[in-house]
Amino acid sequence: MVSLCFYHFLPIIPYISTILAVQVQPARRSIVSPAACIDGYSWMDDSQGYSPCLTAAYVEGACTGNNYNQPVLNSGYSYSLPNSSTANPCYCSWSSYNLMMACTLCQEVNDTAVWSWPQWASGCTTNQSWTQEYFPSGYPLAGGASIPYWATINPANWTYETFNIVNANATYQNSMLGSFYHSITVVDLVQILLASPRVPHRHLAVQVQAHLPAVQVQARSQLMWVR
Repeated sequence: MVSLCFYHFLPIIPYISTILAVQVQPARRSIVSPAACIDGYSWMDDSQGYSPCLTAAYVEGACTGNNYNQPVLNSGYSYSLPNSSTANPCYCSWSSYNLMMACTLCQEVNDTAVWSWPQWASGCTTNQSWTQEYFPSGYPLAGGASIPYWATINPANWTYETFNIVNANATYQNSMLGSFYHSITVVDLVQILLASPRVPHRHLAVQVQAHLPAVQVQARSQLMWVR
C-alpha cells in the first residue's frame, strides 16, 4: 500500500509519510486539516464540532509542538503507519488509530486502506507502552479539542481488531443513551412522582445512585415514602 505523500512537488520520493511531511514544515505552528467527511458522519465530531480528521490533527499535534496538517486522502492512498521515525506517544495511542481510520472512512475515497490495530501497533516498537492507552497523559489538546468517546475504545476490541463504522457507531449510540439516562435528575423524579394521582403522601425522600461505567450508564433509584 502506498503511503500518503503530502507534498506533491516531491514525486521522486513516493514513500514520505504523513508525519514526516509535517515534521519538516517551517517553524510556524498550526493545526489544520483540509480533509472533510461527507454527509452522514457528523456523529463522529467532537464536542467542538471538529471532524475526526481535524480531531486527529489535534491528537497528533499534541506531540509535535502543535504543528500538524491532516491532509486529504486521494484515491489509492492511505495514512501512514507509525514507524521508527514517526512513532510517538500520541501517534501510537488508541485515539490516534481510531481517529485516523475514521478520517479514512468518512471521506469515502476509493481504494484506500483501513489498517488493523496490530498493523498500526507494530510500528510502535520503540515503546510498546504507547499502545496501551487512549491518549498519553501530560499532552494537552489545543484548540479546545476533545476526544469523542468512541475514539477512546481499545482497538483490540473492534471486530477483527480493525476500526469499522458499525462498531464505532454502536459505541456512540450507547454513550448517547447513557448520557440521556444520566441526565435525569432528582428533581425530575420528584416532579414525575408528585404528578401521579396515586401519591397521597405529603413528604417524599428520594435517593438516586448513578454509576457511569465504560459503555453504559446504569441508574438505580431508591424511593422511600415518609408519612
